Amino acid sequence: MDELRGLVRWSVERSVPSAVAASGLAVAVLIIGPLMIGQTPTQRFLLWSLALAWIPFAAALSVEALDAGGRARLAVAAGVVWLLFLPNAPYMVSDLAHFNNASPTPWLDLGRLVAFAWAGCLLGVSSLRVVHRVVAGRRGELAGWAVVVGAAVASGIGVALGRFARVNSWELLTRPGAVGSEAVRLGADYRVMAVAMFFAALVLVMYLAIGADRRRTASL
Repeated sequence: MDELRGLVRWSVERSVPSAVAASGLAVAVLIIGPLMIGQTPTQRFLLWSLALAWIPFAAALSVEALDAGGRARLAVAAGVVWLLFLPNAPYMVSDLAHFNNASPTPWLDLGRLVAFAWAGCLLGVSSLRVVHRVVAGRRGELAGWAVVVGAAVASGIGVALGRFARVNSWELLTRPGAVGSEAVRLGADYRVMAVAMFFAALVLVMYLAIGADRRRTASL
């Protein structure tokens, strides 16, 4: 019984039930919603986007577990995976661009996109909190908050690259030169930079609002 309570406490502290519930709701709206009104589910690409948003959350939990086990190098490797895939979480907000108000079921379509966007944001914020705890525990609060701000900025840049250059997270490793060229090209477009800054601010504000440990926020 004590082990079960410990597992439940561990899960709640890391927002695992919330992440599962939000993802389950999104999938239900995608699949069950249309079936209830005799339609075929559409926009199934959202399932792939949600799967990518789960990667940084799983990677963050791996960072914590590996750090606790004294496997520093593996924890750093998991941290790199976390940072590479983190933009996929807030990126789901940009999928709202697929909303079509001429649809015969606009409210269902909007609900679907919002549900997936919320699930992605929750996964991203929850993963950021886990990594923040690990870094702050190892290097202090200043380093922890530096990671938070840096991750928010990286997320904004990643969302902009994904939306306007169709760059995938893993291409930073497989095609670093091409990704760098795209970043330079898009960096000259003020509209792209505005989108990047918006998403960076969105991640940071959401983290301060619902993700950060209140004691850490008070120490700022």
